[in-house]
Amino acid sequence: MRFNHGWKNHKYPVFAEEPHKLACDRSRARTQPGCRLTRRPNRRQDPHRHSCLSVERASRSSTRIQASTSPTPAKKSIAADFRAFLATKTALLKFADLGFRTPTGDRTARITAGNGIPGERLPAPLGQPTDDVLNDLPAVWRTLRKPANVLLLIDTSGSMDFNAKGQQRVTATEKSKLDLVKDAHGALLDGFTDSDKVGLWHFSDHHTSDDTIAPMGSRKPDGTTQRQHLAADIDDLDKDAGTALYTTIDDAVASLRHHYDTHAINAVVVLTDGCNQTSTPSPGLEQLTAHLADPDQPAVRVFTIAYGQDACRTALKTTADASHAHAYNAQDPHTIDNVLTNVISNF
Repeated sequence: MRFNHGWKNHKYPVFAEEPHKLACDRSRARTQPGCRLTRRPNRRQDPHRHSCLSVERASRSSTRIQASTSPTPAKKSIAADFRAFLATKTALLKFADLGFRTPTGDRTARITAGNGIPGERLPAPLGQPTDDVLNDLPAVWRTLRKPANVLLLIDTSGSMDFNAKGQQRVTATEKSKLDLVKDAHGALLDGFTDSDKVGLWHFSDHHTSDDTIAPMGSRKPDGTTQRQHLAADIDDLDKDAGTALYTTIDDAVASLRHHYDTHAINAVVVLTDGCNQTSTPSPGLEQLTAHLADPDQPAVRVFTIAYGQDACRTALKTTADASHAHAYNAQDPHTIDNVLTNVISNF
């Protein structure tokens, strides 16, 4: 959860899991499967008068909410524990130190004219947001968030031609792991705005640059957008041999550092179903992580996706941790659509 303490002069700081995890509107709550309303705190029952909204995950593929996934019991329990903590003496003292008033609206030591708060009258309370506002927030967030400068790396080694169980396909119509990635490219690309810059490499025993990094809405000489070009190139990917994982990540990070955007989130997203196996010279894991964590170089985060049952999850997590990113697990390839949506939610 994130605590918005930018509204120090107001009585309603807002707690939310992430900007895109929002509630559904009342008109669709009864008819849309999985769509649930946000619980709005009852001001008469809430002595602290700080709105604490528990909001659910929503689809990023549209400016309006299309689907909602109910939180697990564990997540509900965590949210309840956090809400209870906010009312403890420890939390209230922390609020006071940050410049908030007491639950009854009284000033604390940090609320002074010298800190820019004249007089003792409280500002007018902020009203509760309407359902339409909540539904429109995903579109607004996409325009206000920090832009992305991302290089996508997709493994096309021979094992990507295996089925979801990591076995040879029995029939030609059976989906391969690479086929499932192609089917999910919407989840991979739709989360980026037209101003986000995205490029694509695929790799096996070596890496190949399919699309140099460019704004998603920019036009190619053939008239197609970068977004359309990326989708077409992902559809055209074919299996090869070998997995030059460490070299590809190392080179991708070096490329991003060479074309670093100080106003964007600079990141690599790598999807692989294997381990570092190549016939060409390659850095080891220790050398790779040292390059990623080099304090003298611009920071590039590496988000890793362990795809299928045979991916080296420990090495991929070590790689992500070294760059202060996150490692994702798609052990069941049929879940790759959801996993890709979670990865792109970082941008």
